[in-house]
Amino acid sequence: LNTAANLVRHRLDIILSSFVFEVLVGTVIVANAANIGWELSWRVKGLEAPFAAHLEDLCLAVYLVEIGLRFIAYGPQCLSDNWVKFDLFLVIVGVITQWAL
Repeated sequence: LNTAANLVRHRLDIILSSFVFEVLVGTVIVANAANIGWELSWRVKGLEAPFAAHLEDLCLAVYLVEIGLRFIAYGPQCLSDNWVKFDLFLVIVGVITQWAL
């Protein structure tokens, strides 16, 4: 079991540190930022933007999976990286404001 867990953590480390993964997460971040801009511009015009909440849910789910994978791969030690702490904070705030309230 320990060997299997180590193998999973090693493979996750390879994925999480890959350029492709960084580009994919970066693309989600840019898409989320654009979505926020579109939603605000629609609201200013008095229009509904029903797609915006769904896209924001999708982005938040991606962020949640990313944080979860980091904890699986590195354990609590992943919090030694300040960017991971910041990401975790944003995910927690997003979950509370988007899904809990």
